[in-house]
Amino acid sequence: MLKSLKYLIMGVAAFILQSNSCISAQGKFQSEKKCNSYVTVRGSSNVNHFSFNNTNPIISDSAEIKTSTERYQIVQIPVHSFTGPNTHMLNDFLNMIKASEYPFITLALEPRDLIQCEKHTEPTNFKTKITIAGATNAYVVPCKVVACNNSDYLVKGNLKIKLTDFHLNPPKKFVGMIRVNNKVFISYAFKFHTKKDKFR
Repeated sequence: MLKSLKYLIMGVAAFILQSNSCISAQGKFQSEKKCNSYVTVRGSSNVNHFSFNNTNPIISDSAEIKTSTERYQIVQIPVHSFTGPNTHMLNDFLNMIKASEYPFITLALEPRDLIQCEKHTEPTNFKTKITIAGATNAYVVPCKVVACNNSDYLVKGNLKIKLTDFHLNPPKKFVGMIRVNNKVFISYAFKFHTKKDKFR
């Protein structure tokens, strides 16, 4: 009886230690990911949802001059770096945005003083231009600026787009029985290094 009780106590202790170890590892993972750049595209059809993630956005070292009065920070998103749980849906997505012809989605954000933006508790509106499959649309996106370690800053934004605004036809499968919805949601976080005068 005592021997059985001893094994029971040892088993419970091992479970608690393992649980604490997992919690610590998860917390460390979340802390490391907090200041990483990413882009997530989410959408749905009449039968399911989809989500594709990209952890490889390319932030230009300098802002691109669009006109004499507009200056934007350019972020290029290589479309072939998107990943997702469903390979068939991901291939449909890449075909829809004409990935073979347009290998990048481009976001152009108006430059801001990130240190000043970080002082505001509410999101700061950023003028943003998005180019998908050669078509460009302008948006005003509420973005949150978060200070990372050292002098790094993370600009986080969310917006909703319509595929037809980019001259893209939402895919249909099985003689139209499965239809992708026209509205797509884009979430992103871009890390900037203010010491290198990016985003100025």
